[in-house]
Amino acid sequence: DFCLSRGLGDVYKRQVEDIVYGGREAGDAILEANYGQARAHAEVSWDAPQGPTAWVSADAPLVLDLPNRSAQWDQSGEHHVRLSVPKLDRFLLEPFVDAGEFEGAVAVHAILDGSLEAFDGSLSARGFVGGRGHKLPLDARIVVAPTEQSVSVDLGSSVHVRAATKALVAELMNGGDWKATEVEGTADIDSLRTSDFSPFLPNEVQNLRGLLEAHVTVGGRLGKPELEGSLALKEGAVTVVPARVRLTDLQVASSFSNQGLALESLSFKAGDGTVSASGAIDVAPNEGLRANLDVIVKKFPLRAPGLPRMALSTRVRAKGFASLETFDVNVGVGKTNVDVYALSLIHISEPTRQAEI
Repeated sequence: DFCLSRGLGDVYKRQVEDIVYGGREAGDAILEANYGQARAHAEVSWDAPQGPTAWVSADAPLVLDLPNRSAQWDQSGEHHVRLSVPKLDRFLLEPFVDAGEFEGAVAVHAILDGSLEAFDGSLSARGFVGGRGHKLPLDARIVVAPTEQSVSVDLGSSVHVRAATKALVAELMNGGDWKATEVEGTADIDSLRTSDFSPFLPNEVQNLRGLLEAHVTVGGRLGKPELEGSLALKEGAVTVVPARVRLTDLQVASSFSNQGLALESLSFKAGDGTVSASGAIDVAPNEGLRANLDVIVKKFPLRAPGLPRMALSTRVRAKGFASLETFDVNVGVGKTNVDVYALSLIHISEPTRQAEI
């Protein structure tokens, strides 16, 4: 339903009820605008179906002539914008996106003041986010000015992100090359529990455990940033349902930069079996990618319905090269044994047969 009411010649109000977006109810909205004395002011409020609200207002140096459908905008004058979402949660998102397992309640507020040539703005978000049963406190802030922009995000006590540029907005407004803008930033993850990601995993992956560590630094120019960092997983464990196996003692250590990726070590256990691996990917400018991988498997259990219990032992080495013109992979498999165990009603015996490849 649409309802338009006109005030004293300079006030307009429009109410939109029972909004439907993508076949889903999206709530109600009210738009109110007034103009005069060379300025225009507008406010929009929106009520979602389950109660959360959002509100935005804008005030600009704008002369409107509605009968002639014309407007004069003073870009050098003072502008004011306010945005407020007291509670951003799944009920506010669901009319527009599939929220999945997302749970949270975040207060979002934004302020922007000044002219297009000289302005200051900020956006803050505080609350809790995560999946069902796993929520972390969030504190994020974005600050924008013509000559400096910054971002800071803290998620729980484990995730910290900081980034800043010096003149990105000014370059864009003056038609400059944004790629030349200097940027610097860091991202740190300290002992983040991987179980916090459990609500977002498919059913085939269960009981995820471990502590995630990551450290990244960014520098240089936006068009060609310099990256350097490390990623590690400690005390990891996970159940892979289709393979009927529980992986334990999962450890990962890796590092990366613009020059490539190094898998310094990867190892895990499954029953009495173990798997370990190491490798690297090197990026050669104007040449291509070179990669190598070394995997050692010892008595890794194999499970399949209707088959006896088995265990695999082998070693695999692979090397590869890729460029725009060439793709080459060499794989070498060392001595491979498959142990087959006889099943009795009392116990599982030692291997009764051994196939050697």
